[in-house]
Amino acid sequence: MPRRQNTAAQRAREVQRETGAKYTTALREATEDTIRTGTFSLQELLAECATLPQWTGVHPEVDEEWAPKMFDSALLGGPVPYSAVLRLAGDLAVKGMSAEMWLESRAAFSSLVVVCGVHRFELLLTQSAWAYELCHVPGCGSLPLSARSIPYCGESEHLAERSEAELVRMARSWGSDRREDCSRTPAAVDPGMKATNCSRPPSPEACTSRSPTRCWSPATRSAT
Repeated sequence: MPRRQNTAAQRAREVQRETGAKYTTALREATEDTIRTGTFSLQELLAECATLPQWTGVHPEVDEEWAPKMFDSALLGGPVPYSAVLRLAGDLAVKGMSAEMWLESRAAFSSLVVVCGVHRFELLLTQSAWAYELCHVPGCGSLPLSARSIPYCGESEHLAERSEAELVRMARSWGSDRREDCSRTPAAVDPGMKATNCSRPPSPEACTSRSPTRCWSPATRSAT
């Protein structure tokens, strides 16, 4: 059995039976009381996804014909799309089945945020297969500049608040990723760059402040 299992969904159903309150209202209140009460592993979450039957309730946010197929998760505080959990599992596959996570927040039937180490993921509960990484700062709902190399957003000064050493490390990581991307598919990185020029340094006389990513190309070289 999961450790310190989140029972918000069970309590919401009990409140609904006892008071007649709407399940969504009871779930929101119960979830707020149980946020960050314990951790669970990716294996435990996948076990729920693989064994629990499809939730048969009425989705309050979307019409029935558009509602995703969901299961009532005790770990995630209520109904959640099967496909969103599988998408999350794919993102966390490199960490292994024992990867520990916890529920940071849940907005009833709209979305939820889970945390695994320093990584934060938002799962949308209104459509299928929608899970993506957020800025690493707790509580932030913005996307990172690059989930792979710059995991902070630039909208709330979260990136600017990083230390000099961390900024240098992220810049080097970003540069390495760009070089790899350019080597594989140069056209996808910058349509103005040619495959033969991916590894070549920029020509100073060809650079312009308005277009630094196209510093060197046959076209700009000939223009100079």
